[in-house]
Amino acid sequence: MLTCTVYEVSNVLYRKRVFDEDITTLFDTVEKLGIHLYDARELLTPALNAARFYDLQAMYDAFYLGLANLLRSHYVQVEFWTLDKKLKNKVNEDWVKLLSLEG
Repeated sequence: MLTCTVYEVSNVLYRKRVFDEDITTLFDTVEKLGIHLYDARELLTPALNAARFYDLQAMYDAFYLGLANLLRSHYVQVEFWTLDKKLKNKVNEDWVKLLSLEG
């Protein structure tokens, strides 16, 4: 998980008026589960590689793809889920899945 995920998830929960203690408990649980939070600097090279390989216009998605590629290089089974159909089509990998919010 990228450290920016903490910012993103906590922002959504805060905006939904989730109690501070519950947000803190969530990330305490993530830590206790041994889920490693990757700093963006750790992933800069894999992100740059992903951005170049997939010809991405921005680095945001490249960091997540870089993390997925890094984990896959260590034989970890990873799926990358996105709502971005253009990104899914551009990357065109079987481990990249399109998430739909439509019922």
